Amino acid sequence: MHKDTWSKPDAGIPPAWVQAQLTRNAPLAQLDVPMAVTRVFSVRLANRLNRLPTQWLRLWCQVTRSAFRQALLTPELHTLDVLSLRGGGKLRDLEQARSLRTLRVCNGLTAQDLIRVSRCTGLRELGAQGAALSASAIAALADMPELQAL
Repeated sequence: MHKDTWSKPDAGIPPAWVQAQLTRNAPLAQLDVPMAVTRVFSVRLANRLNRLPTQWLRLWCQVTRSAFRQALLTPELHTLDVLSLRGGGKLRDLEQARSLRTLRVCNGLTAQDLIRVSRCTGLRELGAQGAALSASAIAALADMPELQAL
């Protein structure tokens, strides 16, 4: 029998759930936040979760750009999967995600977002399905020193 190793918070990601995970005093290998937990992953929820050391975070819901930035601050984060970015504004401070090796975003990346993603120098794998492309975005991605898969 296959054991599912994904941790999943309760609906709304209650602070008590986060506190229970913190008391375990061990990083989460995999954390899954589907639409059943929250339809929109907000800054408030991102700030609650980014205290938890997590190696792989799957946000299978709408994610605001500000919340995306906060999710990148998750300690020990190596892989981030995002269903869809929403809202306007710029993606900022991606260079702070020093441990991030894999980023996959299914919808919502602009050409300017891709240029900003290229500042995440340790990134080895980028999935940018549905992203808008430009010549400058492609050039920025091609110059990424560690990128092995696009």
